[in-house]
Amino acid sequence: MLKWLRRGPPAAQGDAEGFVMGEVSQRPPDASLPQEEDTTPNGRQRREEEAAARRGTSGEGGPHASPEASRQVLAALTSAFVHLGIGSVLGFSGVTLPELTDPVSPDLFLNTSQAALFSSVINLGAAVGSTAAGAPQVWLGQRVMLLLTLPVSLAAWLLMAAAPKAWMVIAARALQGLTMGFLAGSSNNYVVELAHTKFRGLLMALLDVSRQLGYLLVYATGSTSLSWRQVARVCGVVTHLLPLLGLLCLPNSPRWLAAQGRLGEARVALKFFRGRHYDCDQEMTDIAQTREEGRCSPRSQLQVMKNPEILGRIVLLAFLLFISNFTGNFVVSAYVVPIFEAAEVVASPYAAAVIVGCVRVVGTLFYLAVVDRADRKVLLVSSTLVCAASMALLGSFFYDHENSDDVSHQRWLPLASVTAFTLAASTAFPVLSLFRSEILPTSVRATAVAFLYSVFFIGAFCASQSYPGATLVLGHHGTFWAYSAFAVLVATVGGLALPETRDRSLEQINGFQNQRLRNQSNGEASC
Repeated sequence: MLKWLRRGPPAAQGDAEGFVMGEVSQRPPDASLPQEEDTTPNGRQRREEEAAARRGTSGEGGPHASPEASRQVLAALTSAFVHLGIGSVLGFSGVTLPELTDPVSPDLFLNTSQAALFSSVINLGAAVGSTAAGAPQVWLGQRVMLLLTLPVSLAAWLLMAAAPKAWMVIAARALQGLTMGFLAGSSNNYVVELAHTKFRGLLMALLDVSRQLGYLLVYATGSTSLSWRQVARVCGVVTHLLPLLGLLCLPNSPRWLAAQGRLGEARVALKFFRGRHYDCDQEMTDIAQTREEGRCSPRSQLQVMKNPEILGRIVLLAFLLFISNFTGNFVVSAYVVPIFEAAEVVASPYAAAVIVGCVRVVGTLFYLAVVDRADRKVLLVSSTLVCAASMALLGSFFYDHENSDDVSHQRWLPLASVTAFTLAASTAFPVLSLFRSEILPTSVRATAVAFLYSVFFIGAFCASQSYPGATLVLGHHGTFWAYSAFAVLVATVGGLALPETRDRSLEQINGFQNQRLRNQSNGEASC
């Protein structure tokens, strides 16, 4: 069974294999993919000239130059349903805790400490899952990882819905977090490795839109007359059956297949995603040239991660991902109603929370529209600075409010600040996630992304747990001013240190890193 999953669906193989083999039969033997590449400067220049000549006849200048988007979108939508489930997991406690903490409820009751664990334990589970997912993802590939993890995740939903004891509910939430760690990294890497450069930003944005829709799904379902157990069953079934069926009909990532030395299957998968009429020779050559990097075992990947250039990028991303949790993003999501209650907003706190939830989706749709039209760094810096300004304004309101000043004329400011923050955060943090997948080479992506997800979830746990204590020590105004300072820090470090990746293939980004290393080595040699 596992061997069949690793090979991919026969339909996908057969669909592309006919015309792939037809192309191979028409190609002279010396035009097939070489097993050993000439890596000298003259060799690289000759390959570039040959690629340019091909593009002049049947490549970019031909009538069928653009790759087909339909199957890439299908694969991204399948992975997007995985993120729909992730959003539902993250938002589940916000809509069900009132019922679970109701002392007169005839169903299960959670005390204060149990309720806190119910909300936060998913982040610890996700941190463990993200770390544990690295090695299996290298061995099995992203698609098989998803196929094996989704049934476990569905079982966690159903176990929680049927749990008769509080400890079983909390254990099911921990299992949800564990599977979320496996699912998040695998689905992101699957999409980023199958997507063409032209569509990669757009397809990755679909995952973020789906995650925000997951919040709305669980909020909308929980606001009905359904009990929390029924909400768990609905969310579990809706968010798991479709991706399971979809992944059974899709091939493995072409880059993962090439990294395993299965170049024939990689070409078939690439043709499946690019379409019958697209000349993928140059892209396949680029992938084949980096196959030795991606073939590394987890232990070998750890050795490659010691490379100063790669290690520096991992440290940079770990810092940005951890600190980004202290800009207010997770706190606004987890404590939106208490924040509005403390601010005494003009509208109902729950109505204001619904508005913020809708803005999350609108903001992500805006990101979807601009991600491939603007430079990544420009989007990250500008949106993060808007987050900083929004938190600063919210802190100023609370400063006036906590010092007994008349703030009746400012009651609109908290909702406006949180809405602006949410709108900007819907661009800032997806862009940061996109950098996480793009700037790491194939040789370390599986292991490094798993580690970075773990760092991110630990930061999310720390941020959500520290907020109540921070408001007691610093006050609401000091807490939000601190979040504003962290947002400025993210914008500054990200703007100065991250490379621009828009309109670059993964191989070009990796080549950019290698060129910098070569330049540094040549500079040291000339001194």
